Amino acid sequence: MPSIETRHAARRIVGLYAAISVIWLICSDTLLSKFVVEQHYRRLFATGKGMLFIAITAWLLYALLSRAFQKMAAQQKALQEIDQRLQFAMEATGDGIWDWDIVNDRVNYSTTCKTILGYAEEEIGDSIAEWETRVHPDDWLICRNALDRHFAGQTPYYNSEYRLRCKTVPIAGYWHAAW
Repeated sequence: MPSIETRHAARRIVGLYAAISVIWLICSDTLLSKFVVEQHYRRLFATGKGMLFIAITAWLLYALLSRAFQKMAAQQKALQEIDQRLQFAMEATGDGIWDWDIVNDRVNYSTTCKTILGYAEEEIGDSIAEWETRVHPDDWLICRNALDRHFAGQTPYYNSEYRLRCKTVPIAGYWHAAW
């Protein structure tokens, strides 16, 4: 969904376009009727003024879109730089990080997160079930209650300590602390 600022900018552009169009039509029609008497020439000038209007508005649209795309490209570059710095910071700390997109019900587990648990990149998918099946059974209720309290707005962020099942020594049920 576009931001309020974007919608205001779009309204200003449309308003400016409408104002210029009305002024153009009124002024050009008035001038045409005063200075061009013959009907044949009036039709030619009317077609010419229509073509000129199309050319001018196309150029203005090009200039506006060009500027908008340049801003978008600069913002995209800035986001990529931020993402690279974040990746560097995550790798430097050695912490495993996961990020849950609740709306789309997808989880992004960092490579380090998977490595800490003893899994290869492709062994853990992007579903929340991947996490749920790895939480220690004795910790599950505490973990779920903390999540429910956060969703209910009782806490500003989700915070819970629990154990996760690791791939290493699966028979012994090796668990790794997580929070």
